[in-house]
Parts: sequence; C-alpha cells; structure tokens
Amino acid sequence: AYTVSVEAKEGGGWKLPNKSYYEYLISVIDGEKPTITFAEEFASKIKVGELLIIPKYEVSDNFSTAENITVMTVVTNPKGMPVYVYGDSNAVRCEYEGVYKIKIFVYDEMGNLTTFETSVTVE
Repeated sequence: AYTVSVEAKEGGGWKLPNKSYYEYLISVIDGEKPTITFAEEFASKIKVGELLIIPKYEVSDNFSTAENITVMTVVTNPKGMPVYVYGDSNAVRCEYEGVYKIKIFVYDEMGNLTTFETSVTVE
C-alpha cells in the first residue's frame, strides 16, 4: 500500500493564505507467484561422497525485481536432517545412501510463494 499526499497553496500576495491538503491510499495487489527457471536438469543419481549440485537458476516476478526476491534452499538427507544452502553455495556433499529431497522456496516482495521440489538418489 502506498500513501499519496497532495498539498496546494495559493501564490504570494494574498492577504489570507489558502492551503489545501489531500491524502489517499493506493493498494497494489499482486497475486502472481514468482518463477524459477533452471539452466539444466538435476542429476537423478549420484554416488556416496559426491556433491549434489543445484543447477544455476533465474528467478523472476511480475512485480519484484530479482534482487528483491528471497530464495531459500533446503536439502533433506535420507536420515531426515535438513541442510540449508546459503549464499553462493550450490552443492551438498552426500554422505549417506538413499533419497535426498531438494526444496527451493521463492518469495516475492508481496509474499507470494513458489515451491520447487525434486529428489536425487544416492547409491
């Protein structure tokens, strides 16, 4: 929501100055979710000890700029332990056999959420 204020004054020379003030609210409604586009596919299978690499991606939105979109990446290992991937990191070393679940949460400035989910099998 944005508040717009307008003030009008009469020009100089008047004995009694006249001033008007008006304020109103503009609501910007954004119901469209942001998008995430990957440069390549996730690997479907890797070996124990290898890195699970999250491919490069781009996020976009109809309202928010890319730098104002929040991205949170969580990789859950087969034992149920979440590993958060921060900053410029894009990989997690896989120490256990089983299925690693990847969830990427993308929030725009208005709070709209897109969730991407996939999994990688580690043998």
